[in-house]
Amino acid sequence: MTELAEFKRGPGGRPTRAEAERRLGTVLEAAMRLFLERGFDATSVEEIAKQAGVAKRFIYARYGDKAELFIAAAEHSFLGSLEDTLHAIKPSHRGVERDLYEFGQKWVTMALQPEAIALHRLFVSSAPQFPDIAKRFVERNRERALGPVEHMFRFYADRGEIELQHPQLM
Repeated sequence: MTELAEFKRGPGGRPTRAEAERRLGTVLEAAMRLFLERGFDATSVEEIAKQAGVAKRFIYARYGDKAELFIAAAEHSFLGSLEDTLHAIKPSHRGVERDLYEFGQKWVTMALQPEAIALHRLFVSSAPQFPDIAKRFVERNRERALGPVEHMFRFYADRGEIELQHPQLM
């Protein structure tokens, strides 16, 4: 059994901004863990709140429903690190082939992480019952995930090393 998170209140019983952010991070981590362990349908906001040591109203004050919480948890858990990793890769003067190869390797390495595979499985298994979740996730995060790829393509197209008519489609 996992331990419940403990939080301290500031003066007047209201958490400080730092404490609220820490609580929110704990909620998102607990949510992702439970969603991956149990699936979307079998995970309740009540259980997430209990595991995170917060009131349900804390969660509902930030997310309109369980689907929004799921999307936020996936973004917090995976997209931040994906974005950081991809933005850290800068085009170099070693050549387009080498740079794009290394860029692709980073993508594949991240995509094959057990957590990423588990999240993908969760999306796929939940899609028939909750098709709106995947659609909302993609709409909110398409640019975050594909922006670094487009940037890399544009860099080499601007240098004349590759020909692109529509970098976004590539």
